[in-house]
Amino acid sequence: MGCKTPKFDIAILGAGISGLLLASELSKELSIILIEKKSSIPSHKYWLTNKDCIKDNPELVHCIDNEYDYLDFVGYNNVKYTCSGNYILWDTNRLINHLYQTIVANDCPVMCSTQFYSYEYVEDRINISAGDKKYSVKLVIDCMGYSSPIVNAKGIIDIKGYYHMFGKKLKLRERVNPIGLQNIILQSSSKYFELFPLKNEYAFAAIISTQSSTYSSKSILEEFEFIVNDSHMKSYFDNTYFDNDSVNGIIPVGNLNTRALNKIFFYGEAGQLNPATSATALTIMLKQYKDLAKELVCVVKENRTDRKNLLALKNIGISNLATKFQLKLFMDVMKWDSDKFANFVEQMQFLDDKLVFDIIFGELNLIDILKQKQLLKILSPNNYLFKNFVKSILS
Repeated sequence: MGCKTPKFDIAILGAGISGLLLASELSKELSIILIEKKSSIPSHKYWLTNKDCIKDNPELVHCIDNEYDYLDFVGYNNVKYTCSGNYILWDTNRLINHLYQTIVANDCPVMCSTQFYSYEYVEDRINISAGDKKYSVKLVIDCMGYSSPIVNAKGIIDIKGYYHMFGKKLKLRERVNPIGLQNIILQSSSKYFELFPLKNEYAFAAIISTQSSTYSSKSILEEFEFIVNDSHMKSYFDNTYFDNDSVNGIIPVGNLNTRALNKIFFYGEAGQLNPATSATALTIMLKQYKDLAKELVCVVKENRTDRKNLLALKNIGISNLATKFQLKLFMDVMKWDSDKFANFVEQMQFLDDKLVFDIIFGELNLIDILKQKQLLKILSPNNYLFKNFVKSILS
């Protein structure tokens, strides 16, 4: 006789930050299995969020590395806008380790080097195939992001493009200001440099670009190497230190067609309502994941894991207006050259810092637009933010 199929309440597919957050909370009340295809928990990203997200997560305070009260946005021609706000940079390893230890302490098995590849419905449960085993669960939560076979096979997201990121942790020679985005090199298709100093003598530095596919050309790597080794910014960095571990990621942007199938729920980069940046995605998740977990516990315990009930779950993603706005702005950014980004930075100077701060973290609303001190200067069809805001309302 063959071995019995192991049973769990929930299988979470993907041990990135979204999977870790949900597993750490859900495993307090339900039997969870966390499945990750890589050989270890992914730790190849860094996260900047707003400080408000820590209010409901005081246990994570020790996972913060640094705090800033402003970010610079800079064009190739040195036009600059400084946005005041409460920003926090996370210690990636400490945050991941805290969530992992919580999961393990709750007797949740974490299966690395285990690739999910298929599923089937069996009576009132769903069986998933991962590695050389099958697992029987009441609910599957897909946190695999853009590479999810379910997302791709079922057409869950209408992808418009991707944010590509490549960078490294570098040693600094001097104190530097945090850079939200800077277009350093004059280009017809702009790429953007960001720099976030850690509390110690290091900083995360990266190139961000918009792409129509998941394919990354060598240019993003070459541009990063040029900026840190050969441009005027090389004086910031101690090139005798070299961290072989790169930080990288691909973030999908598009229209979410559905957040759930029968007994399958999508969360994280593939299931948020259009997380235009990783900053937006993690900020919103940190504010919502505990309340979402409570709802998920209820639907599982009450055996209401059908698509209708999963779609009725709240506490997910950003507002419809913010979702549309970020998508419209992304489609604009895809076509920007260096001059258009420089114009955008100039236009940001007419905006109140709070509005820009809220746009960064997916909290845009109509009231904040109408409260702008220089509203008349914003009300122009040539203003990128106003143009896309109007499109968002009308769509």
